[in-house]
Amino acid sequence: MQLRRACLSHPNISVFETEVTELVQKGGEVLGVKTRTNTTDKERNVGEKKEKKEEAFFGQLTIVADGYASKFREPLLGKRPVVKSKFYALELIDCDFPPQFYGHVCIGDASVVLLYQIGSRETRALIDVPLDCEAASTKRGGVRGYIQNVVLPALPKSVQPSVVRALADGKIPKSMPNSWLPPTKQTATPGVLVLGDAHNMRHPLTGGGMTVAFNDVLVLSDLLSPEKVPSLSDHAAVASAMSTFHYRRKSLTSIINVLAQALYSLFAADDWQLRALQRGCFRYFQMGRTEEPVALMGGMMHRPLVLARHFFTVAFLAIWMNTVELCGGSVFGVLMLPVAVLQAVMILWKACVVFLPVFGTELW
Repeated sequence: MQLRRACLSHPNISVFETEVTELVQKGGEVLGVKTRTNTTDKERNVGEKKEKKEEAFFGQLTIVADGYASKFREPLLGKRPVVKSKFYALELIDCDFPPQFYGHVCIGDASVVLLYQIGSRETRALIDVPLDCEAASTKRGGVRGYIQNVVLPALPKSVQPSVVRALADGKIPKSMPNSWLPPTKQTATPGVLVLGDAHNMRHPLTGGGMTVAFNDVLVLSDLLSPEKVPSLSDHAAVASAMSTFHYRRKSLTSIINVLAQALYSLFAADDWQLRALQRGCFRYFQMGRTEEPVALMGGMMHRPLVLARHFFTVAFLAIWMNTVELCGGSVFGVLMLPVAVLQAVMILWKACVVFLPVFGTELW
């Protein structure tokens, strides 16, 4: 809302609340957009009649930023997001959990829940439910059954009463897909760019979306400044700037994107290797190794190799903890050493599967 207020107060910005229905194209070039706006006319003895007014807006450059459900993404970029889970939202009233004013991630055996205050009495709960989850199937009570049977017991005792009250209305909570959409080079169609969640998405677990958006805006405003691109109708200059944009943004956004996907895989662990990595991650933080990981997550440090170092340090710590658990505590522990070596290889392989594909895709 603060961003909207800033736009509304800017002397060089005109704001129109309308629905874009299609892009206006001619000769393979985007010239603007067609829109449909709700209007209200009063009829005699009837009241108000809603009508839709069709309009068109034209400009030298059209920026598409219509969110995660973008209807222009696939025609322009040829990409679809990967969705593996959904967040179901509850508003908790008078939720009692310490410490206040901080975000919390509650991790159960099969659930991940985000909790953060949005008001003096209100707390938002975002409950991650994997797609095709058997525990959330219709025969087991659907999403509400999953929350009551799986999620609720894993939450802190002080939080549970407010969750029960929020579920008392009997409705299915509102949901949104948790998507991964690796960044791609901008559209080859002259006159149009794609930004925001329409262009690049990561799991919202780490809350990095707005950081990525702000970084993109700062980089783009520099590359398309009047000093560098005097006219936005110069499609060759804009295309050159967007080629630079694709690679320059990687140092700012790739770390946030990789961390979001990797941490979600660890926190929503669904096999023993991921659970071993999860324990290693928690132990790593308990050892005080938090300064650089937090700087990476918050977009304050832009060094991908530092991220790789921390991730695989966690992996080797997880291997060590697993080996000690298997072989320690008994004089016969050495007999379990072959099993420990095999499991070490499996844990390291899982770490590579979780990290390297996303890391490579984001940096390419």
